[in-house]
Amino acid sequence: TENDDDLLGGQDPALFFVKYYETLQDAQDDTNVILVPTGYFISQPSPQTIYARVESPEGCFAIDTFKIFFTRVQAGQPEGIEVCDNDGDGFTAIDLPLTFDSEVLDGEPAADYLITYHNDPVEATTGANALP
Repeated sequence: TENDDDLLGGQDPALFFVKYYETLQDAQDDTNVILVPTGYFISQPSPQTIYARVESPEGCFAIDTFKIFFTRVQAGQPEGIEVCDNDGDGFTAIDLPLTFDSEVLDGEPAADYLITYHNDPVEATTGANALP
């Protein structure tokens, strides 16, 4: 993960294993390793301490810690928009991402987020049935 280099402290990553745990006891006992550290789901209140075990092939190890933080994303509130129904059929196509993404991102980098649009607030909360 992104902390491996810091945890290795310049040691050759080919000669050491870095594993992550939720508790000090698990790190000491080498049990309940976090199987997919790159896709770890924060299950405790922020900040959460992660225990890293750096181990040699001979079984010697050291344990270090770092904290991870969860920050709730706050979407910007786009202004309302008025559009014209030029053909009078009661419908007008709007490119939602083109029209609203910059306001929703509110200055945040677009590459860090996936924005979806929904007809229903419950579906927006659950991520279900995103508009095409």
